[in-house]
Amino acid sequence: MLKSTIGAVAALVLLSGAALADQMEAAYGNTVVITDGKGAVTKWYGNADGTWTQTTPAGATETGTWTMKDPNTACFTMTEPAPGPDYQPNCADVAIKRAVGDKWVEGEGEAVVNYEIVAGR
Repeated sequence: MLKSTIGAVAALVLLSGAALADQMEAAYGNTVVITDGKGAVTKWYGNADGTWTQTTPAGATETGTWTMKDPNTACFTMTEPAPGPDYQPNCADVAIKRAVGDKWVEGEGEAVVNYEIVAGR
């Protein structure tokens, strides 16, 4: 579930801008609320320094780093808890511009995920 949550966050959250440093700007200092098809909520917090933290539906805290692979692709790596030996960073297209207050849905049926960028933490 950890990898899928991070991948979902990556796919949705992040934003397009003129400079690489600005692509994730709407996430900085704010909360990305991710609700899966069963109603489980993950709260994801991205930081300008290339780190992120999330709170899982079970209340656990996970942390990691993010980098830009290219102008439209962000890659996310979990660092705590330490991932297993087969773990691979999740990379996602972040070309869609998002802003605080935006809500969107990805997937269908049981794989549906709702996203919202909420001001503040």
